[in-house]
Amino acid sequence: MTSTRRRRDECVRERRLTTRCFLFFSFYAILQDIEASTRTKKRRVNKSAFTRSLVGASLEVLAKKRNEKPEVRAAARDAALREIKARAQKKKGAKK
Repeated sequence: MTSTRRRRDECVRERRLTTRCFLFFSFYAILQDIEASTRTKKRRVNKSAFTRSLVGASLEVLAKKRNEKPEVRAAARDAALREIKARAQKKKGAKK
């Protein structure tokens, strides 16, 4: 900020402006500096709604899964975990 003012003063001296013009330009420049420092950048917000699709699932399947009771979902999750662990045990046993 000070370097720009120093450079501006040098330019004024080179152009040999009157004091009245110099005061006006320096005051205007100070106002511009203050305005630029207080101005904030506007953020753009994407407001368009979008939906993610699941590949290979129809609307009926999705509706059925959504309407399942939590107990049924928990049981299915546990069964899937047991199956994965059994597969891992088989793999581990086959390596030995």
